[in-house]
Amino acid sequence: MTVPGVRYLRVALLFVLGVVAIATPGLAAPAEREQTLRLEQPGPAVVAGPLHAERMTVVVRGVRHVAGLGSPVGASPLGHGVTAVALPADLRPDEPILVRIAPASAGPARVLALDPAIGGAVAGARSAGIMLGVLFAIMLLQIAAFWITRDPSIPWYLGVLASLIAIELVRDGLFPIWRDAPVAMLLVVDLVATIFSGGFAIVYLGLWTKRRDLFWWIIGTVVVVLVLGGIGTVVPALRNESEVVRPGIVLISAVVIVVAVVVRSMEFPPGWIFLGGIIGLASSIAYRAIRTLAGTPFLDRWAYEVGTTVDALIFSVAIIVRIRYAIAERSTMERRLTQATHDAMHDELTGLLNRRGLLARADQLRTGTVFAIDLDEFKTINDLYGHAAGDAVLLEVAEKLRTSLREGDLIARVGGDEFVVVAPRTELHDASAVSDRISAAIGTIKPHGVRNPILGFGASIGFVALEDLAFENALRIADTHAYRIKQSHRAAHRSTG
Repeated sequence: MTVPGVRYLRVALLFVLGVVAIATPGLAAPAEREQTLRLEQPGPAVVAGPLHAERMTVVVRGVRHVAGLGSPVGASPLGHGVTAVALPADLRPDEPILVRIAPASAGPARVLALDPAIGGAVAGARSAGIMLGVLFAIMLLQIAAFWITRDPSIPWYLGVLASLIAIELVRDGLFPIWRDAPVAMLLVVDLVATIFSGGFAIVYLGLWTKRRDLFWWIIGTVVVVLVLGGIGTVVPALRNESEVVRPGIVLISAVVIVVAVVVRSMEFPPGWIFLGGIIGLASSIAYRAIRTLAGTPFLDRWAYEVGTTVDALIFSVAIIVRIRYAIAERSTMERRLTQATHDAMHDELTGLLNRRGLLARADQLRTGTVFAIDLDEFKTINDLYGHAAGDAVLLEVAEKLRTSLREGDLIARVGGDEFVVVAPRTELHDASAVSDRISAAIGTIKPHGVRNPILGFGASIGFVALEDLAFENALRIADTHAYRIKQSHRAAHRSTG
């Protein structure tokens, strides 16, 4: 029989292999265009391939360079619309450059002098590739974490990651159907990312169950951003007007969310790690808002990719911290429940079972012997030496019972000076010897600091076999026997006194 986890793992592996097969250029071995190029003049240069190339191979001085698998190529997921392979700085114009382009229909490659624009595009493409690789890796890890823990915040976080990946792919121009309206598409994906980010914050921090006031603050800010972005997306005529005020509204919303997370983190420690990601996200939003308002490019080559990757890693760590916190909290609750159950079933002073615990443990027993033990002259000890001395005597009685009986026998304190022993493996014909042993052990006890034993102190012990008796009935009979013995002890004590 197949284990369910193994079946799911096989499906996941097949899915990953399918994605790799689709995403990896060159697996289908398309027809290639081969060229031989040369430098026009010495100096830093790159081989720039066609926009829609899936793979470009450049051979210089016998060294093979491939663009498209780990380096940016055309409009591939790592592309940013750039195809570039750097050439050696000391390459001479007479040295041949062998280039192969796949597919051949993509067009020819060219040798271009390296300038800041090309260098910036290549750097942007590589940073985007690193970002996408990290985000995909985090997604796989979080899927595994959700499979194991079923943490409710992880699906929302996966939605955030998917939205960030979609935003990057739209910026790269990967999807042809969106290239005619990139601004509108970015707004749509941005709105989806906002929904998932808000849901992630609410579920992660437990706002609906713990802090409804903060929940409504975050919901209000998210709704304002969604409505404003929706107006700009759905009504093109109002897009410019909405985009004028949208950066400021988004910035204010980010501040509100940061304040809400700070307030919640004061009572929910994992919130502080989450706050780091929120601050990074708010900084990204602030950058985008200021960038839009200023109209002057700055930090454009790496700010979004680096910031998004760092935020994703921080949120991933925050989820791990939340899971550990939940496990620790559950462990604490289980420990407290175990302690509460123990306290409810045991005597506070001696640690022996109490009446409730004894009934719970012995109610199903049908063999053995029940002993009812009633201390003689215990009141005298309390009157002469105080209740502290009486408590010490009770502790010694409990210890004598533990050392005088077999392992597996049940010992309980069911009243002030009343004890019960249930010995499941003791037959009735052996009960008298057990009773004598218990009585002798208790008779040696005396209060601390008292040299001689207390006159008349000892134990009156009644016992009865459990066979054919309900436990409570057996306990009642043994207790009656103990009471009669105690009365006889008192009479004997009075007659000798």
